[in-house]
Amino acid sequence: MIVQLFINDAIAFDVEAQILRDIEWRPPKSPHEPLVSRRHAIPPQFSTETVASQIPIEIWEKILRYLRDEPETLGIAEEVCRGWYMPSRRLKRSGGTKHVGGAEDNLTLSGDAADRDRKRSIAHLGTFAAMFAGRQLPRLSWLLIIGGEWRTGTIHDSVFLGLSTFRLITRLSLYDLTLPSATVFLRLICALDGLNELHVRNLRLLDRRVPPASRRWQPSPDLKSLRLSFWDQPDELGALSPDAELQTSSGYATISYLLAARNCSDLQQLLHHAGKSLNRLRLFPLGSLSGGGPYDIQPLRNSATLTAAREANTDFVLILGDDGLNSIGARDRELLTLLEPFSTTIPIGSRGIVENDSDLSCVAASGVPRPVSFLLPPFIMPVDIIPPTALKEDEMYGVWRTLGKEISLRRSDGVGGYSVGSGDTSRSPWCKSHQDSHAGDTQTPPSLVGSSEMALINPVSAAPTNATCGVHLSALGTFLLVFGSFTELSNFSPAACRIRDEGHTVYALIISSANEQDHSGMQIESCGLGYDIFRQTNSTLQNLRHIVSWIDKQPSLPDVFITSFPSSVLPDDTLSISPLLDATPTVIRIPAADLPYCDWMSSLTVQELRSKHSLHWHTPQVDISVITNDRPRSLSRLLASLSNARYFGDTPDLRINLEQTADVETLRMVEGFQWGHGRVFLHRRVIHGGLLIAVVESWYPHSNDSYGLILEDDVEVSPLFYAWIKMTLLRYRYGHAKESSSQLFGISLYQQKNLELRPEGRHPFNARNAFAAIGIADPSTPYLSQIPCSWGAVYFPEHWREFHTYLSLRLSESVWDMDQVVVPGVRSNKWTRSWKKYFIELVYLRGYVMLYPNFADFVSLSTNHLEVGSHVKDVPFEAYLRKKKLFLLPLIRLPESPSYETGLIDLPGRSLPPYALLPTLDLLGLHATDEDLLERGQRRRTELTGCKSTVGNQHDAFDLLCVGEAGLDTLRK
Repeated sequence: MIVQLFINDAIAFDVEAQILRDIEWRPPKSPHEPLVSRRHAIPPQFSTETVASQIPIEIWEKILRYLRDEPETLGIAEEVCRGWYMPSRRLKRSGGTKHVGGAEDNLTLSGDAADRDRKRSIAHLGTFAAMFAGRQLPRLSWLLIIGGEWRTGTIHDSVFLGLSTFRLITRLSLYDLTLPSATVFLRLICALDGLNELHVRNLRLLDRRVPPASRRWQPSPDLKSLRLSFWDQPDELGALSPDAELQTSSGYATISYLLAARNCSDLQQLLHHAGKSLNRLRLFPLGSLSGGGPYDIQPLRNSATLTAAREANTDFVLILGDDGLNSIGARDRELLTLLEPFSTTIPIGSRGIVENDSDLSCVAASGVPRPVSFLLPPFIMPVDIIPPTALKEDEMYGVWRTLGKEISLRRSDGVGGYSVGSGDTSRSPWCKSHQDSHAGDTQTPPSLVGSSEMALINPVSAAPTNATCGVHLSALGTFLLVFGSFTELSNFSPAACRIRDEGHTVYALIISSANEQDHSGMQIESCGLGYDIFRQTNSTLQNLRHIVSWIDKQPSLPDVFITSFPSSVLPDDTLSISPLLDATPTVIRIPAADLPYCDWMSSLTVQELRSKHSLHWHTPQVDISVITNDRPRSLSRLLASLSNARYFGDTPDLRINLEQTADVETLRMVEGFQWGHGRVFLHRRVIHGGLLIAVVESWYPHSNDSYGLILEDDVEVSPLFYAWIKMTLLRYRYGHAKESSSQLFGISLYQQKNLELRPEGRHPFNARNAFAAIGIADPSTPYLSQIPCSWGAVYFPEHWREFHTYLSLRLSESVWDMDQVVVPGVRSNKWTRSWKKYFIELVYLRGYVMLYPNFADFVSLSTNHLEVGSHVKDVPFEAYLRKKKLFLLPLIRLPESPSYETGLIDLPGRSLPPYALLPTLDLLGLHATDEDLLERGQRRRTELTGCKSTVGNQHDAFDLLCVGEAGLDTLRK
């Protein structure tokens, strides 16, 4: 079965199709001109379940093949059901041709040349991939993407993850397309891991540079056939699969037939009755087949938008039209993207229409919320008020007019929404544009309602306050970038462009060398990011005046200030010189050498970048603690990897902890070691303490902004390990309150490849496979686990202090005997000399969890070389290599070019997920909820202590163990 879906290029991304049930139908000569039927017949009714509707599609196809030699009967079948048209027509043309093994000849249906030449956005591809990922189209084997343009920033990178779930797609056709780069082209192909045929015709790549092999995604090993048409330089394909047979031809073969789109309910019925047998799909932008003004309301698209929005798992949805947020001003965009809208029960937007009897009036948005009958996109609305059934579609306003009526009927005030905006109608004169676009309509276009007329329709008495609708709660912000050269700005541009694409405002300034001229309004070619250039002078004061003058000229106040200049050149108080700034923005200083590796910064919100309760990006202080004894080569490798890492302007302290038995070579090495990123401290024990004491006493926090990275000397870190730490700390410790949890005790750099705690012994583990097996939507998500990591992990201050106290009580036997089993059924109970045994006990009793990465192919931020030491015994070499292979992981390396991504945001949605969406695993690697872990710990605490009261004080080991002052006296002794 072959279906072509005609999809509009709206940001709302809708997929709509016609169910196979209309009888008065044959292929039209144009999209709007159906042919007249030759006969009248009773069609099969698929709107309700019947015997006919329950017959699988394959059976109908076999029936038609049986009628191959009866052309008159096939002619009737063509007109009875549009689903039979193409199979019947194909069989009539084939006549007596024999079909071997059930294979069928396929014909090509294509639009005219004018249609193919019109490049329209294929932004809806991303939503298609997300909506139908691996579920409703289980037999889809051929994907065609035709006649569109993939514009930079219009499709989220998560599209590749969605496409990767279509594992049965073996054939991909890309016809008359424009893609932003060879990288996107290769990622699109490599996302389909079952691909064996690739057909390309008239493909244009805006950036033809092929990524190096080290940063190249691996295509399907079955990709053996490549066909090119009208493409002169297939070098990009040569980088894809060297074993593939490359076919070039001026012709091409396409299999498709057209189902005209009529309404969204038809799509639902189509998927219900035919989705499981659908094996070919064709995507085509509807905008390239039919015209329309910029404010045309298309009911088909809007129905599908509400259908998709109804399934959202968030509290609010932002409904976008064809022009997204581009046609409204910055302040209006802020109001639509507030973290906490001023009303939680009604749609809010800047394009409202008041309906009085049959008269319609546009509402000029202002800072005072105004009640309206209904809103046109863009607007925000609560998910729980979206009607559960399909809405009647208005000819001019689609479902939005009906939606407003439905909402108003449920409310005592009869309001269908609120119009609110900046009041700057010069930025977005939408009412006039809307009137002009409908000037020829039979319905009367809406007139403009000014503020003087609003008294007629129940004006809201008070403006929103800062507590509910103020700018400080906005998710958007203004970024100022100041760099010392075009190269620096270009290196940072992947982050800057994505920050801007997320809706933030970005202004850039280059303070150039003396041989460059002043310029304004220049742009970064890759994404159109604008920047100004000032020529640097010999006067520091004059340079500062230039910067302050430039800041004051910007139309919005800065929230974040990013620069490559050190404080000696550009002091922190520079921004306070500006008389126009009422608050000092966060200053982020990033060394020029680190700028190419900052794409991960674009995934953070303004609130996270500013740090909680502080305007200082460098507030979190990560102390690196290295534990070593007598493995100088291992230590040398670890110190080298730490020295070569990127710290993005932070200055972490390094503490090297030496055991009393450290050898001479190790002592000589550390005495000559130079740490160029912060302070370095050496500590050597005078009495041998063993690994337990060495780890536990290697670090202690000095504040709640102090974090300990604990590394044994057989560990090696990625050059980007600190970026992972920084990104996760800012999200889950310094972001919005709902993204933090007192249960999170640390961040692992190492990916789990084995489970060590199951009673039966070591067990292989793959988080992605485990998550896919239990139905988690995106198995690539980072996750939470109760297992503490000892091969590269950051520990949080509150939990490490509590662990110190817990361990002191435990070792003193003031609570239980040393042989007391605290955690039932885990192997760590046998680890008599391991600090992890006791940390696991604390984790179990508290229900604590650690964050783990989950990148593809176990790519990690740290790895363990499993060298002989306290917990690794000397064994035969071959056995040692087999065991080492179980734990050695590939590290994330620096990209070879600034234009390539670091890989750190190869995450669901290109960002760390909300904390509430992170999957949780228990000590045995089994899926659990936070509530499960807390309940288990509380129950075990009661069993061990007899204390039935709920744990009161967070991170208080005395309260946890119910020991009170007696336990404190024990520790003092």
